[in-house]
Amino acid sequence: MSTKAIRLDPSCYSVSDGCSLQKELNGTCPEGEPIRGEWVLRDEEGSYVDHGRFLSDVATRNGITIL
Repeated sequence: MSTKAIRLDPSCYSVSDGCSLQKELNGTCPEGEPIRGEWVLRDEEGSYVDHGRFLSDVATRNGITIL
């Protein structure tokens, strides 16, 4: 069974395992790479998991089905 994500607004999804997937305007990933308007997956505690330019790429890499 894959993890499901439900759209809360145009730039934010709630994931069934407690994670969030949202578009973030600025910041950096743990490797120091800038995040500018990219989709960021965070765990239930708000810690960085993954990011990417396209929502579908981040979802696919992490086994998330966008509803």
